[in-house]
Amino acid sequence: MSTSGIIIGFGNQKGGVGKSSVACQLAGGFAVRFPHMKVMLVNADKNTSATRWINFRDELNEELSRQGKPTLPHIDTTKVERDANISRQLKSLREKYDVVIVDTGGHDNMAFKSMLLTADIIYAPFQPSQFDLDELIPTLQKVAEYEEQCRSTFDLDDFTIDIRLLLAKVEHTSDDLKQQAKEFCKELTSVASLSSVAIPRAKVFVQTASTGESLHDIKNKHRA
Repeated sequence: MSTSGIIIGFGNQKGGVGKSSVACQLAGGFAVRFPHMKVMLVNADKNTSATRWINFRDELNEELSRQGKPTLPHIDTTKVERDANISRQLKSLREKYDVVIVDTGGHDNMAFKSMLLTADIIYAPFQPSQFDLDELIPTLQKVAEYEEQCRSTFDLDDFTIDIRLLLAKVEHTSDDLKQQAKEFCKELTSVASLSSVAIPRAKVFVQTASTGESLHDIKNKHRA
């Protein structure tokens, strides 16, 4: 295990954009592809999607163990209050885990605000619609304000927050909407970058939400 792990945060004010789902899938991906790593999934959002996913995963592992079958890689989890300053807690987790994935809310969430100072990368998932794009603006404004505040308060002229916009729940037929979203995001590049990855809308994401599996778990099972 490394002496200092990476912290990857997820935040968006708008619900239903696949934020928690992507966070869980990423945690599962790390755990499967890098079995030597210790992975922590932090639920700092008012919904309990990430916690439920881990609970389903633990239940599935218990059943697999009873049947004498190989279990899924373990992922640790913890729940923190959305209105709490979690910077110190995240710094502590960074020393114990190789990967810490944090699922938070949006700009009015104290956990999100305090994560900005600690996380190495922050993803803001959104769907390719004008409504979703408009909802991103208040969160990104808060990020810009926080950057400026940190530069002034701590005399860190080069301090930047690495926040990346992530297209999610993309239909295969929505090329026009995807292009529109990319064009809109060009106006936000002073604050955030647009991830080259786009998460498709797929039934498997819904199915794994109630099993605790990740796409990498399913791929491994099919290979076996």
